[in-house]
Amino acid sequence: MPAAIICGIILVWILCKFLDTRTYKIKFISKNKRWLYSFGIIIYLTIFWIFVRYGGAFSYAKSVNWENAERLKSNLLNEAILDDGQSLYRVKSIAGKIKKINNVEISADALRQKIELLGGNPSAGNIDEAFKKVVAVPKLQRPPGNVVLIIGESHALWPFLLEYKDLGLVTKEQNLLNSPNCFKTNFMLAQGTGTMPTVNGFVTGLADAGIYPNSQPESYKTKYGTGIGSVMKALGYRTVFWYGGFEAWQDIKQFTLSQNFDEFHCAGDFQYEGGNSWGCPDEILFKYVEKYIAEEKDERTFHIILTTSNHPPYNIDVVAKGFPKEEIKQKLPDSLGSDEETLNEMGHIWYADQSMGNFIEKVEADKPDTLFVITGDHAERFDFAKEVDLKTLSAVPCIFYGKNVDKDLLADNKVGCHLQIISTLAEMVGQKGDTYSSIWPSLFDYNGIVFNHRLWTDTEKIYKINSEIPNALTNKIKAARQLTAWRVLKGNDIR
Repeated sequence: MPAAIICGIILVWILCKFLDTRTYKIKFISKNKRWLYSFGIIIYLTIFWIFVRYGGAFSYAKSVNWENAERLKSNLLNEAILDDGQSLYRVKSIAGKIKKINNVEISADALRQKIELLGGNPSAGNIDEAFKKVVAVPKLQRPPGNVVLIIGESHALWPFLLEYKDLGLVTKEQNLLNSPNCFKTNFMLAQGTGTMPTVNGFVTGLADAGIYPNSQPESYKTKYGTGIGSVMKALGYRTVFWYGGFEAWQDIKQFTLSQNFDEFHCAGDFQYEGGNSWGCPDEILFKYVEKYIAEEKDERTFHIILTTSNHPPYNIDVVAKGFPKEEIKQKLPDSLGSDEETLNEMGHIWYADQSMGNFIEKVEADKPDTLFVITGDHAERFDFAKEVDLKTLSAVPCIFYGKNVDKDLLADNKVGCHLQIISTLAEMVGQKGDTYSSIWPSLFDYNGIVFNHRLWTDTEKIYKINSEIPNALTNKIKAARQLTAWRVLKGNDIR
């Protein structure tokens, strides 16, 4: 700041010197016009503030959001696009996240105790070895040619629940659930309340500990053996990550490619119309994945598809896509609002389900041995008109569907967490004797308590992690978080 002031003074002196300026008497505004100028200034500042607030636009849809500033190929130039206010806020936000990093000043012996508490082998030399598991009995008659895991943006369980399912927001997925080649959990806890915590969970296979592994150096030095990319690659699958947004968001491209994904594709690689600052419409994303799968030869491939359309600013014309808004409006229960904004948001839930369902139908017709898994990145975005329970507010679905899937593979009352999808997939596609690493046992082998960053559940209900939590569970949660912190910040070795 002092340097800027000094430079300013020098520049003013140079201008005065060379422009031969004169001194003029200032003529003040007459009193009867002051109110007009004052009003004009207020209007101007209001408009200017809105423009700055939305990052160079007058609405969220057209803005350059600080979390999604990719417009150019250079990360440096993308950062420069942000206005000063958003840049300062970003620094503050990142600093706050860094402060949440867990204390990992524990000894190797203490870490081994945590591993034993979580069901691992405390004598192992590293974390991956400590949680190595063996496929004893294959769950499918033959391994699927392709495995597709769809992580739906804000894809919540509530539209499937008895009170809401007659609205018809998830008809495509309801058709899958009615098939004998499908099983599901009663409900599932997402890894977090945001997209990136969920991505971090799947890519690392580790519990949420308040750390963003995608921003830690260790994630680009070593590969997490417990991560879904490592597990599926070890079981013989090529790995491809598909994202409906842009590669610079959370450095998702480099992060996934560093963690045993062979390919990464995103909205920046596609040709499309519409979309918003978060990326392309879901139907475009699925169209490109479908084309890729259709052109595959005999190679077995694992695809993760991370969608974006069911997210503010909700700017897809869902009525033009066929959303029966007026019909649904007549069926709304008291717990849901009936205003246009809420109906539009429900329309995007419907659109996401339709896009996903159409994709599954086309791929299944072309590659009938494909295994599909559907879940949501988080649920807690939709605003209900009345207070609802934690299951309605926070749970996400978990659906397994495919030609060789038996609906009786999983009991109806099963609950789980996102990390169990990794081990469950390994048990389904693996052959007898195959090994994989996983912090959590599969859905087939475990029916106990699970938890995420703020919730825990038994087979009946979801609870908040608070002072009433059982002591044994408190210790287990702490152990999982300290294990994650060690692995992300200090590496795989136990020493």
